[in-house]
Amino acid sequence: MALSGGFVGTSPARGQAVASNRSAEERKQFKACRAALYKKDDKAAYRHWIPLAENDNAYAQFMVGIMSEGGHGVSQDYAVAAGWYRKAAEQGKASAQWGLGLLFERGDGVPQDCATAANWYRKAADQGQ
Repeated sequence: MALSGGFVGTSPARGQAVASNRSAEERKQFKACRAALYKKDDKAAYRHWIPLAENDNAYAQFMVGIMSEGGHGVSQDYAVAAGWYRKAAEQGKASAQWGLGLLFERGDGVPQDCATAANWYRKAADQGQ
C-alpha cells in the first residue's frame, strides 16, 4: 500500500510558509520526498526522509515513523517507528505524540503501558491534536 500525498499534500500557501524556514538543501529534500510520495514510490520517499530525520527534523522523523509503522517503503517495524515518533514527540510534534501514545496503548514495539500512552495523548491534545 503506497502512502499517497495525503500526509504532505498541504495547501501551497502553507507549504511555502514552512519551506521558507528551511535551508535550500532541506527544501530540495522535501520536494524529492513529496515527488516520490505522489508517484507512490514509498522506497524512494523513505530514502529521502531519512537524512532529514537524522538531521533532527521533527516532521521527517514523524514521516519515517509512519512509514516504519505501516511498512511503507521499508519493512514494518514498530520498535523503529516508536523510536522515530519519540524523537519527533520530544520536539513537540503533536502527531508524533499521538502516534507514540497509540503504540504504547497497543504495546506495539514498546511495552504496553496505558499510563504512558495517556501521557503522550495528553501532550498531543494540549496542542489540539
